[in-house]
Amino acid sequence: MKLVIALLLFAGIVCGNCPGGYALQFDGVNDYVRIADAFFDGQETNSFTVECWFQTANDNQQYGSFIWNKTAFWQEAYLSYCCDRSFSFLYAYQFAYNNAYVEHFPLQTGQWRHLAASMENSTLRLFLDGQMIASSATNGLMSWATDVGTNRIGGGIVSGNSYYFEGAVDEMRFSSVARYVADFSVPTEPFANDQFTEALYHFDEGTGNTLTDASGNNHHGTLIDDPQWICSDAQLPIHLLSFTATPSDNRVTLNWSTGSESNVSHFEIDRDGASLARVEATNQASGHAYTWLDDDVTNGRSYNYKLTSVDLDGSRVVHGTVEATPHEAALPMELTLLQNYPNPFNASTTIEYSLPEATNVSLKLFNLAGQEVAVLANGVHAAGRHVVSLNASDLASGIYFYRLESPMRSVQQKMVLLK
Repeated sequence: MKLVIALLLFAGIVCGNCPGGYALQFDGVNDYVRIADAFFDGQETNSFTVECWFQTANDNQQYGSFIWNKTAFWQEAYLSYCCDRSFSFLYAYQFAYNNAYVEHFPLQTGQWRHLAASMENSTLRLFLDGQMIASSATNGLMSWATDVGTNRIGGGIVSGNSYYFEGAVDEMRFSSVARYVADFSVPTEPFANDQFTEALYHFDEGTGNTLTDASGNNHHGTLIDDPQWICSDAQLPIHLLSFTATPSDNRVTLNWSTGSESNVSHFEIDRDGASLARVEATNQASGHAYTWLDDDVTNGRSYNYKLTSVDLDGSRVVHGTVEATPHEAALPMELTLLQNYPNPFNASTTIEYSLPEATNVSLKLFNLAGQEVAVLANGVHAAGRHVVSLNASDLASGIYFYRLESPMRSVQQKMVLLK
């Protein structure tokens, strides 16, 4: 029996942008890249990761359209996206088959996606766009044969049959560690090289017949037939800088910021696996800071929040999870004015402020010209936390400022109204 280690996809893979970024286009007929026997040679391991960026070019490819294929003895493995729109990662060890599989997973032609398979502690996991879509317990380690056969990208041979991939390829990394064991934020930069990297391909040569291994392990490839260097047009719609959850008295404040946004429809927040909120995106090229408050919580209980961005074409990217445990708070030490939530908002938002002692306060809303447009609070307020709701249905979209004034101090914050 031959060992087949394959990345089978009904998709193409692309990363990077022009100028300065390229990808490799395969015709699905006879194009591929030949690489000398390499990754994990001679290792028997319970931990590894195979990951890449891909884009489907043909939704009717044959079964077994390989993105990556390796032939050796006594086992086979592959990562695939097949004709029935199913994803699968499988490897066989001494005839014991292990499979992480998901059927009929929706995938639109022409979209760039991140796909990863990892194994750790005898568990196979399969991820699409940072979200785990399948997992399975395994029996038997992955035993990588030495100096047998070749690695191929874009095509492969199994039992004498050739299978070729139609699409573009960019960014592939092979690692000797399980980089992903739960939902994660999709990488927004080219894959990094570290001590766990066995092979790394950026596909940015742009010319010639050599695919360079950037890991330093010299697993370089040779282009066979006529794969075409193309300008990579994949643009990640969003670059998430941070996502945090801050607990306080009977509430959790979620904050996330983006470095850039393009063609993003909205964000979705899940709490403990259930849908919680939708926040509209600003699509600012320079990014934006978002805030959303969950005040339907109980002190002392832990909550898990997942943030997902949804593009205008409907594709989704999970940006990770955070945990927070709200708790009872003492009286504030000073006057504070918090960021409104949600922000940006459409029509309704909430403003919260705290007072260390009873005092006379005013809370007013101003436009960019400095004109007062609303009085939200005025008079003597008790010490503690105060919450005010704003209905801006009569106001125009734009940036506004809200200011809290008292004999102690004056504090101002900015809000964004989107309609």
